[in-house]
Amino acid sequence: MPRTIDLDQNFLACECNVLPCNISAGTKSISSEVSSKSVNMSKLEPTYDQETGLFKASLRGRQLTGRSIDLESFGYVGYDLKETNVEDTYSNINASRSSINKVTVWSYGNERDLYGSKIEQLLAISKAMKTNIESDN
Repeated sequence: MPRTIDLDQNFLACECNVLPCNISAGTKSISSEVSSKSVNMSKLEPTYDQETGLFKASLRGRQLTGRSIDLESFGYVGYDLKETNVEDTYSNINASRSSINKVTVWSYGNERDLYGSKIEQLLAISKAMKTNIESDN
């Protein structure tokens, strides 16, 4: 089972050079505003490493690791993604609950951002996506 994390006491971090992107609960896809490509969440096929507590997945040929955020009491599952081979391109993200059914994560870019732009809404996750994140054990 995914590790449970309380958003009130934890901030998420994301490192990814395919941003700006968003995860839409409605379409269950990850899309890039630049490439206009979409990836179905089920195609990520994440595997869970018990030793590190991280999920590993591949997105458009990029290896991603992520720590699942499983918030049963609020009915949604979030994802903290990190691209391990990128050091200079990153964004820090803060989590805030806008309603009991969804969490909106905002981020800001920096001068080293791949596309040179501020990254706004990064993740919008609802319980509809919960079934797409599974462990491999």
